[in-house]
Amino acid sequence: MAEHGIGVDELGSAERAVKLTDYFISLPRALYIFVFVLALGFLFGVSAYLVAYWGRASGYDSIAGAFGSGLDGVLLVSVPAVLSALTATFVKREMTIRRSMFVAFVSALIYVASYLAEAQGQARGISSLVFVGYGLAFILWFVSARVVFGLKYGAFLIAALQLVYNAVFLYMSRIIYVSSDPVSMIIRVYFASFVFLLAVYALFWLFNAPMKRNFGVSSVDAASLFLAQWFRQSRDIEELFETVGEEVETTVGVLALRFDGRSLLMIVPNIHYGPFGNLGGSEFPQLIAERVKKATGSEVMVFHGTATHDFNPVSAGEIEHVADAVSRAVDRMKFRNARASFVVGKSKTARANMLFINDFCMAGLTRAPRTTEDVDFSLGLAIRAQALCAGMRDVLLVDAHNSETGEITQFHSGDPVGFEYMDAVADGAAGAGAGAMAPLRAGFASDSLRNFGVPVGGAGLKLAVFKMGRSEFVPVLFDANGVTPGFRRKLIDAMKEAGFGNCEVFTTDTHSVNAVTGVLNPLGEEKSDELIARVIACAKEAEKNSAPARADMRTERMAIKVFGVQQSSELLGTINSIVAIARIAVPAVLVATALLVLWGVANL
Repeated sequence: MAEHGIGVDELGSAERAVKLTDYFISLPRALYIFVFVLALGFLFGVSAYLVAYWGRASGYDSIAGAFGSGLDGVLLVSVPAVLSALTATFVKREMTIRRSMFVAFVSALIYVASYLAEAQGQARGISSLVFVGYGLAFILWFVSARVVFGLKYGAFLIAALQLVYNAVFLYMSRIIYVSSDPVSMIIRVYFASFVFLLAVYALFWLFNAPMKRNFGVSSVDAASLFLAQWFRQSRDIEELFETVGEEVETTVGVLALRFDGRSLLMIVPNIHYGPFGNLGGSEFPQLIAERVKKATGSEVMVFHGTATHDFNPVSAGEIEHVADAVSRAVDRMKFRNARASFVVGKSKTARANMLFINDFCMAGLTRAPRTTEDVDFSLGLAIRAQALCAGMRDVLLVDAHNSETGEITQFHSGDPVGFEYMDAVADGAAGAGAGAMAPLRAGFASDSLRNFGVPVGGAGLKLAVFKMGRSEFVPVLFDANGVTPGFRRKLIDAMKEAGFGNCEVFTTDTHSVNAVTGVLNPLGEEKSDELIARVIACAKEAEKNSAPARADMRTERMAIKVFGVQQSSELLGTINSIVAIARIAVPAVLVATALLVLWGVANL
């Protein structure tokens, strides 16, 4: 049980769904897989020779025989596998040679296993086991082409053609003897494949039922669209998101500063930058910054507001609502000479880094080195109200999201941590009067971190330096999916040594960096020293270009279509129920189908 008050069932569902991404792997290069396929066929042929002729040949004859049998194994196993991969790539361009070759390698393993089973079975008076392997290889190719690569009709063609290749070379083989009648063999091969195809469609029907009932969409189509995004960044699945999303009203806050002929907009939309890849709002920190900079000429820092995955935009097109709200906020700005102070409010595990400027403030929430994760929108409104009640005209509330400990969690209304955040903000607001307000100097710098080799989104690194008398605050913002507590501490210490006080790390929690390796990609696990050096260089640049600032802050409401609370939890529950069904149904159906194939082939 986590240290906060989130429901166990809710978190358990999220963790179980997230663990499904652990099954995604990065494939080797196509050339390496090709070599594996050749080696598999050759080793199979050599093994078959050694089993059949062990002790019956010696010396040169033995070596020559083994080598010849190895070549026969390449013809039997490797050649049809390679032909199948080339055919798949020709039929569907997205089935790249590397992916097709990997499927061919797995199917070759199935064929080898079935040939070995057939050889052992014939020795014991049992035959036709090889046809079970043909059926399994058929559905492997069919499901791969249908689900993974989105082929509806071409999937059957690819699967059927690879059967022809393997059946032809099996008939020609000197290693495995099945039947002297090619017509009979082809009939048995396709009979086995047809029975397995019926079994696959039965499983499809079973898996589709929960998703159809709850969302009106097919689980198979949804999985295909999901994989299309993951493998080739397709946005087609956003159409599905549109059908299950709901419109909500939320807010976007903007802190605007003008200094030395330049301007900086610090934007906090209360939405979540997910779900993953380039879908929904995952790339919003970059897209919003580019859109607003183009419209206003300002530098832009986009922070993480108080919102959970329930507030993931359903499509990238929802950025229009954010951009319009920011535009309205900027139009209402009335700039004044900025006087500021900085206070850190504290309560138990929570801290609020509060920058007070004139009659408004920016408050950054953190629990580092403890888990600092998403804060529910309604809870964020309650926390913000603490500062408003203290007399602030407007408040920009930011979730620093700067301590990724590996725990998947969220903070909702009624959570004890929420009250700690409230008390921390109240403590900071109470201390605002004690901190003398002084003229504010502001500076800004950025680093795209492009090709730097760390999990950072398109907005890269951005930071501001705020100086007010002898006090200073440096918010360091990474377009990242969190940072490790160790890296955060190391960065803050390094900034102090470089002469910068009151530094805090922020991340956008962008899910654009979430790819095949999973959904937890914190910054700081690699190249931490080099990254810190880049941050310090930016801070020195920002300090150098700092100037007296004028400022204002505005908050606007906006309507936006998101996944929604009910849809998010219902989707997680549906996925987990399908997985639970699959764990039982898939083995049971495949075993029953294999037995049916053996009975049917024996009676043909």
